[in-house]
Amino acid sequence: MIICSDLDGTILVNKSVDIEIANKIKQYRKKNNYFVIVTGRGKGVFEKAINDYNIDFFDYVILSNGGCICDSNLKEIKYTAFSSIEVINILEKLSLYKDEFRKYIINTKDESIDMKYQYNLSQGNKFVISIAIQFYNENVTKKVFQNLKAMMGTKYNLFINKDCIDILPKNVSKDIAIVHLLNLLKLSENDLCVIGDGKNDISMLKKFKNSFTFSYCDKDVLKSSKYIVESYMDFFNKIEDM
Repeated sequence: MIICSDLDGTILVNKSVDIEIANKIKQYRKKNNYFVIVTGRGKGVFEKAINDYNIDFFDYVILSNGGCICDSNLKEIKYTAFSSIEVINILEKLSLYKDEFRKYIINTKDESIDMKYQYNLSQGNKFVISIAIQFYNENVTKKVFQNLKAMMGTKYNLFINKDCIDILPKNVSKDIAIVHLLNLLKLSENDLCVIGDGKNDISMLKKFKNSFTFSYCDKDVLKSSKYIVESYMDFFNKIEDM
Protein backbone atom coordinates (compact mmCIF):
# COMPACT_ATOMS: atom_id res chain seq x y z
CA MET A 1 0.00 0.00 0.00
CA ILE A 2 1.01 3.61 -0.51
CA ILE A 3 -0.22 6.92 0.91
CA CYS A 4 0.46 10.16 -0.95
CA SER A 5 -0.17 13.04 1.41
CA ASP A 6 -0.07 16.80 1.16
CA LEU A 7 2.07 18.51 3.82
CA ASP A 8 1.02 22.06 4.72
CA GLY A 9 -2.44 22.16 6.27
CA THR A 10 -2.66 18.37 6.16
CA ILE A 11 0.23 17.01 8.25
CA LEU A 12 1.92 20.28 9.13
CA VAL A 13 -0.80 22.29 10.88
CA ASN A 14 -0.31 25.54 12.80
CA LYS A 15 3.47 25.19 12.39
CA SER A 16 3.66 21.79 14.07
CA VAL A 17 3.36 18.08 13.32
CA ASP A 18 1.27 16.12 15.80
CA ILE A 19 3.52 13.48 17.38
CA GLU A 20 0.65 10.97 17.36
CA ILE A 21 0.27 11.38 13.60
CA ALA A 22 4.04 11.13 13.04
CA ASN A 23 4.13 7.88 15.03
CA LYS A 24 1.13 6.50 13.15
CA ILE A 25 2.87 7.15 9.84
CA LYS A 26 6.04 5.43 11.10
CA GLN A 27 4.00 2.39 12.14
CA TYR A 28 2.35 2.31 8.72
CA ARG A 29 5.76 2.32 7.01
CA LYS A 30 7.02 -0.53 9.20
CA LYS A 31 4.34 -2.74 7.65
CA ASN A 32 6.10 -2.54 4.27
CA ASN A 33 3.95 0.35 3.10
CA TYR A 34 5.15 3.53 1.39
CA PHE A 35 4.48 7.05 2.65
CA VAL A 36 4.96 9.88 0.16
CA ILE A 37 4.77 13.60 0.88
CA VAL A 38 3.29 15.58 -2.02
CA THR A 39 3.88 19.29 -1.54
CA GLY A 40 3.97 22.61 -3.30
CA ARG A 41 7.25 23.38 -1.51
CA GLY A 42 10.48 23.42 -3.47
CA LYS A 43 13.51 21.48 -2.29
CA GLY A 44 15.09 24.25 -0.23
CA VAL A 45 11.86 25.15 1.57
CA PHE A 46 11.09 21.47 2.16
CA GLU A 47 14.56 20.87 3.61
CA LYS A 48 13.88 23.68 6.07
CA ALA A 49 10.61 22.00 7.09
CA ILE A 50 12.43 18.69 7.65
CA ASN A 51 14.79 20.40 10.08
CA ASP A 52 12.23 22.68 11.72
CA TYR A 53 9.53 20.06 12.29
CA ASN A 54 11.51 16.79 12.46
CA ILE A 55 9.89 15.31 9.36
CA ASP A 56 11.62 11.92 9.22
CA PHE A 57 8.76 9.67 8.13
CA PHE A 58 8.68 9.60 4.32
CA ASP A 59 9.98 7.24 1.62
CA TYR A 60 9.61 9.67 -1.29
CA VAL A 61 8.67 13.30 -1.72
CA ILE A 62 7.00 14.99 -4.68
CA LEU A 63 8.09 18.64 -4.67
CA SER A 64 6.84 21.81 -6.38
CA ASN A 65 3.35 20.42 -7.05
CA GLY A 66 4.77 17.59 -9.15
CA GLY A 67 7.84 19.26 -10.64
CA CYS A 68 10.37 16.98 -8.96
CA ILE A 69 10.30 13.50 -7.41
CA CYS A 70 12.98 12.63 -4.84
CA ASP A 71 13.80 9.71 -2.59
CA SER A 72 14.09 9.96 1.21
CA ASN A 73 17.60 11.40 0.83
CA LEU A 74 16.23 14.11 -1.50
CA LYS A 75 18.07 12.64 -4.47
CA GLU A 76 16.20 13.47 -7.70
CA ILE A 77 14.44 10.61 -9.44
CA LYS A 78 12.67 12.75 -12.03
CA TYR A 79 12.17 16.45 -12.65
CA THR A 80 10.70 18.69 -15.36
CA ALA A 81 12.30 22.11 -15.91
CA PHE A 82 11.43 25.24 -17.84
CA SER A 83 13.65 26.41 -20.66
CA SER A 84 15.55 29.69 -20.16
CA ILE A 85 13.23 31.40 -22.64
CA GLU A 86 10.18 30.23 -20.70
CA VAL A 87 11.62 31.58 -17.44
CA ILE A 88 12.25 34.98 -19.04
CA ASN A 89 8.75 35.02 -20.52
CA ILE A 90 7.10 34.21 -17.18
CA LEU A 91 9.12 36.76 -15.22
CA GLU A 92 8.29 39.47 -17.74
CA LYS A 93 4.58 38.81 -17.24
CA LEU A 94 4.95 38.66 -13.45
CA SER A 95 6.68 42.05 -13.46
CA LEU A 96 3.28 43.61 -14.16
CA TYR A 97 2.23 42.61 -10.63
CA LYS A 98 5.45 43.10 -8.65
CA ASP A 99 3.88 45.74 -6.42
CA GLU A 100 1.37 43.12 -5.26
CA PHE A 101 3.99 40.53 -4.27
CA ARG A 102 4.79 39.69 -0.69
CA LYS A 103 7.62 37.54 -2.07
CA TYR A 104 8.39 35.13 -4.85
CA ILE A 105 10.58 32.07 -4.98
CA ILE A 106 12.35 30.37 -7.87
CA ASN A 107 12.45 26.62 -7.22
CA THR A 108 15.22 24.79 -9.03
CA LYS A 109 15.86 21.07 -8.79
CA ASP A 110 18.48 21.80 -6.13
CA GLU A 111 17.30 24.80 -4.11
CA SER A 112 14.64 27.40 -3.40
CA ILE A 113 15.78 30.95 -4.12
CA ASP A 114 14.01 33.94 -2.54
CA MET A 115 14.28 36.39 -5.40
CA LYS A 116 13.45 39.70 -3.68
CA TYR A 117 11.71 40.64 -6.97
CA GLN A 118 14.84 40.06 -9.07
CA TYR A 119 16.26 37.07 -10.89
CA ASN A 120 19.77 36.92 -12.30
CA LEU A 121 19.61 35.03 -15.58
CA SER A 122 23.35 35.28 -16.19
CA GLN A 123 23.87 31.82 -14.66
CA GLY A 124 21.32 30.16 -16.92
CA ASN A 125 17.98 28.80 -15.77
CA LYS A 126 19.57 26.41 -13.22
CA PHE A 127 16.87 23.82 -13.95
CA VAL A 128 13.96 25.98 -12.77
CA ILE A 129 11.01 23.66 -12.06
CA SER A 130 8.52 26.12 -10.57
CA ILE A 131 7.95 29.76 -9.72
CA ALA A 132 5.96 30.47 -6.55
CA ILE A 133 4.47 33.87 -5.75
CA GLN A 134 2.90 34.92 -2.45
CA PHE A 135 0.60 37.96 -2.40
CA TYR A 136 -0.56 40.28 0.36
CA ASN A 137 -4.12 38.95 0.45
CA GLU A 138 -6.29 36.25 -1.09
CA ASN A 139 -8.51 38.64 -3.07
CA VAL A 140 -5.51 40.03 -4.93
CA THR A 141 -4.26 36.47 -5.46
CA LYS A 142 -7.54 35.41 -7.10
CA LYS A 143 -7.55 38.46 -9.40
CA VAL A 144 -3.93 38.00 -10.49
CA PHE A 145 -4.49 34.25 -10.96
CA GLN A 146 -7.33 34.87 -13.41
CA ASN A 147 -5.23 37.40 -15.32
CA LEU A 148 -2.24 35.06 -15.51
CA LYS A 149 -4.45 32.15 -16.60
CA ALA A 150 -5.77 34.30 -19.43
CA MET A 151 -2.25 35.33 -20.48
CA MET A 152 -0.40 32.02 -20.24
CA GLY A 153 -2.74 29.28 -19.03
CA THR A 154 -2.38 27.32 -22.28
CA LYS A 155 1.43 27.30 -22.08
CA TYR A 156 1.99 26.48 -18.41
CA ASN A 157 0.23 24.88 -15.46
CA LEU A 158 -0.93 27.38 -12.84
CA PHE A 159 -2.15 26.49 -9.35
CA ILE A 160 -3.69 28.74 -6.71
CA ASN A 161 -3.74 27.97 -2.99
CA LYS A 162 -4.93 30.70 -0.62
CA ASP A 163 -2.51 33.64 -1.08
CA CYS A 164 -0.05 31.77 -3.33
CA ILE A 165 0.22 31.02 -7.05
CA ASP A 166 2.54 28.36 -8.46
CA ILE A 167 3.59 28.28 -12.12
CA LEU A 168 4.91 25.00 -13.55
CA PRO A 169 5.74 23.58 -16.98
CA LYS A 170 2.82 22.24 -18.96
CA ASN A 171 1.76 18.68 -18.05
CA VAL A 172 3.26 18.91 -14.56
CA SER A 173 0.97 18.34 -11.57
CA LYS A 174 0.69 16.27 -8.41
CA ASP A 175 -1.42 13.55 -10.02
CA ILE A 176 0.95 13.10 -12.98
CA ALA A 177 3.93 12.74 -10.64
CA ILE A 178 2.05 10.19 -8.51
CA VAL A 179 1.27 8.08 -11.60
CA HIS A 180 4.99 8.11 -12.48
CA LEU A 181 5.90 6.99 -8.97
CA LEU A 182 3.29 4.22 -8.97
CA ASN A 183 4.75 2.89 -12.21
CA LEU A 184 8.26 3.07 -10.77
CA LEU A 185 7.21 1.08 -7.70
CA LYS A 186 5.09 -1.31 -9.78
CA LEU A 187 1.96 -0.44 -7.81
CA SER A 188 -1.57 0.20 -9.05
CA GLU A 189 -4.17 2.81 -8.20
CA ASN A 190 -5.89 0.16 -6.06
CA ASP A 191 -2.89 0.28 -3.73
CA LEU A 192 -3.08 4.06 -3.34
CA CYS A 193 -4.74 6.54 -0.99
CA VAL A 194 -4.26 10.30 -1.39
CA ILE A 195 -5.12 13.08 1.05
CA GLY A 196 -4.92 16.88 0.84
CA ASP A 197 -6.64 20.05 1.93
CA GLY A 198 -5.90 22.73 -0.69
CA LYS A 199 -6.80 23.73 -4.23
CA ASN A 200 -3.37 22.59 -5.42
CA ASP A 201 -4.44 19.07 -4.30
CA ILE A 202 -7.52 18.99 -6.53
CA SER A 203 -5.76 17.27 -9.45
CA MET A 204 -4.82 14.26 -7.31
CA LEU A 205 -8.12 14.20 -5.42
CA LYS A 206 -10.04 14.03 -8.72
CA LYS A 207 -7.69 11.57 -10.39
CA PHE A 208 -7.62 8.76 -7.82
CA LYS A 209 -10.57 6.82 -6.47
CA ASN A 210 -9.29 6.56 -2.88
CA SER A 211 -9.04 10.30 -2.24
CA PHE A 212 -9.60 12.03 1.09
CA THR A 213 -9.99 15.57 2.34
CA PHE A 214 -11.29 17.28 5.48
CA SER A 215 -14.81 18.45 6.24
CA TYR A 216 -13.65 22.03 6.84
CA CYS A 217 -12.01 22.49 3.41
CA ASP A 218 -13.01 24.78 0.55
CA LYS A 219 -16.09 23.62 -1.37
CA ASP A 220 -14.07 23.02 -4.57
CA VAL A 221 -11.74 20.71 -2.64
CA LEU A 222 -14.65 18.92 -0.97
CA LYS A 223 -16.41 18.14 -4.24
CA SER A 224 -13.15 16.81 -5.74
CA SER A 225 -12.62 14.16 -3.05
CA LYS A 226 -14.26 10.75 -2.78
CA TYR A 227 -14.13 10.61 1.03
CA ILE A 228 -14.46 13.28 3.72
CA VAL A 229 -12.76 12.89 7.11
CA GLU A 230 -12.61 15.00 10.26
CA SER A 231 -8.90 14.62 11.02
CA TYR A 232 -5.73 12.83 9.95
CA MET A 233 -6.30 10.13 12.55
CA ASP A 234 -9.82 9.70 11.19
CA PHE A 235 -8.21 9.21 7.75
CA PHE A 236 -6.02 6.40 9.11
CA ASN A 237 -9.02 4.77 10.76
CA LYS A 238 -10.91 4.89 7.45
CA ILE A 239 -8.15 3.32 5.37
CA GLU A 240 -7.61 0.57 7.94
CA ASP A 241 -11.25 -0.41 7.41
CA MET A 242 -10.99 -0.42 3.60
